[in-house]
Amino acid sequence: VLVPHGGIANRVRWLAHRHRLGAGDRMLLKTTVGFDAAGLELFAPLVSGGAVVLAPEGAERDPAALLRTVAERGVTILQGVPSLYRRLVEEPGWERAGSLRLLFSAGEPLHAELCRALAERVPGAEIWNTYGPTEASVDITEHRFDPAQDTGAVPIGRPIGNMRVVVLDTAGRPVPVGVPGELHAGGVGLALGYLGRPGQSAERFVPDPHRPGERLYRTGDRARWRSDGALEYLGRLDH
Repeated sequence: VLVPHGGIANRVRWLAHRHRLGAGDRMLLKTTVGFDAAGLELFAPLVSGGAVVLAPEGAERDPAALLRTVAERGVTILQGVPSLYRRLVEEPGWERAGSLRLLFSAGEPLHAELCRALAERVPGAEIWNTYGPTEASVDITEHRFDPAQDTGAVPIGRPIGNMRVVVLDTAGRPVPVGVPGELHAGGVGLALGYLGRPGQSAERFVPDPHRPGERLYRTGDRARWRSDGALEYLGRLDH
């Protein structure tokens, strides 16, 4: 995937500005650099004057070691997938992880039950659900978990700065609130295409029918707008 420098820079800037990263922040780098999420863990704290905390080798597969690192190194920002968080909440020692102020979840559907379990362990931390494909520079939407939500999937929220999301029907028309459609992404984070695969690039990166000269990425994901303006993720179109 040919991701532009400007796309990653936009995502990093948004994270740093929106969540007020500063010199006191320490973000855990646990993702291998071969994955797009590593860019956020590495660059967001550095552009904010904060610090990157390197996770011990293999810690991403060892929740006890991961939580111990968070506690011992005073990590303030943690990013992970829900399956990792489900393993983490079973570990003892959360009382020593009070430095955490931001928990980001991505890559898998996030449910309120898990968020509530995390909130019990770090009451002062904000929990954010993020969504986005590599083809749009990691993340395109985010949503802060509302403690009033008891059960069910957490929405994926609203677009981040300089990104655009639209939900279209099979004819390329925007769908009304509450009606499922295919989620499309646009904006500065859009990739240039797939290296050496012009056919696949043309299939997934399509002209924006409502903004001449611009493109949209067809995510292949089903979504719908809620009445409050947040997006709900409904799964893959091909499942």
